[in-house]
Amino acid sequence: MNGLVPQTTYYIRAYAVNGIGVSYGNTLVVTTPLVDPIYDIDGNEYHSVTIGTQTWMLENLKTTRYRNGDAVNYVTDNSTWPYTGYGAYSWVNNDLTNKNVYGAIYNGYTVRDSRNIAPDGWHVPSTSEWLVLIAYLGGESAAGGKLKEVGTVHWNTPNTNATNSSGFTALPEGQRHMYTGAYNNIGYNAYYWTSTLYDSYSNDQIILFNNSGNASKSSCSNSYGNAIRCIKNTIPTITTSAPSSVYANSAICGGNVSSDNGDAITESGVCWSTTSLPTISNSKIAISSGVSNFSSTITGLLPATTYYVRAYAVNKQGVAYGSVVSFTTALP
Repeated sequence: MNGLVPQTTYYIRAYAVNGIGVSYGNTLVVTTPLVDPIYDIDGNEYHSVTIGTQTWMLENLKTTRYRNGDAVNYVTDNSTWPYTGYGAYSWVNNDLTNKNVYGAIYNGYTVRDSRNIAPDGWHVPSTSEWLVLIAYLGGESAAGGKLKEVGTVHWNTPNTNATNSSGFTALPEGQRHMYTGAYNNIGYNAYYWTSTLYDSYSNDQIILFNNSGNASKSSCSNSYGNAIRCIKNTIPTITTSAPSSVYANSAICGGNVSSDNGDAITESGVCWSTTSLPTISNSKIAISSGVSNFSSTITGLLPATTYYVRAYAVNKQGVAYGSVVSFTTALP
């Protein structure tokens, strides 16, 4: 059944027709979700919430395999965990019944692995993406409360300022320690990996607290174990560079792709026209791919003419444009 309306209750029954008439089966009641569920490679189901311009998973990641099907190492032994210099996961307190509550605990090497731990169409958020969320929710001192589940079913008292007004429903899975392999601060803190490298041995992390409404960023050794909350891929982040070397028939133009936002850049360049909002349907030149600065000389321009130009980048999610800048070519 296709074409259903999201978040709507439907009544369904089977029917059959013969020469005597129509007969019906029993009636079933189903309610469609607000958006379609997300599934990882293991078949685990997730849901999502849109907060500002971002779409986040409502549950912590719990897959046991990378996107290509390779298994993540399952490490339960506390003495082994600190010396695992490759991707590894476990369940909170090594208890499988915690899977559907807290998701999995992953070390930082899992986040760094090029095989990708997030489901297709999603990625482990960067620090900058977390900071966009935190800023939208009022800044570091306010965002934690708006992200945390309300009450003390999972959070220990006092669960300060928890309103979950964002719908994010953060839970306090705690953290697996890098030296002892023990599970610490369950009920007290939520720890989330970011994909941003702090140094060769550490990534950034985001922490929420039971006794504060804060959401704080810090660095964390990859030997610790944290949760992962995924964010949906979007079109790239790109800016347009100021034109330079403007002559009668040419100018150097370019841009900077600062993030692919989860899907590889297949093409980037500049587009231009004599109208104020150029697109890739107008004149364009493909210059680069990937996350990079780029520039090139565009030629064949008319003298003494005002042109509007902007950088663009393409990934699987669509086309992103930088801001429009203008320049006027010189007299011949």
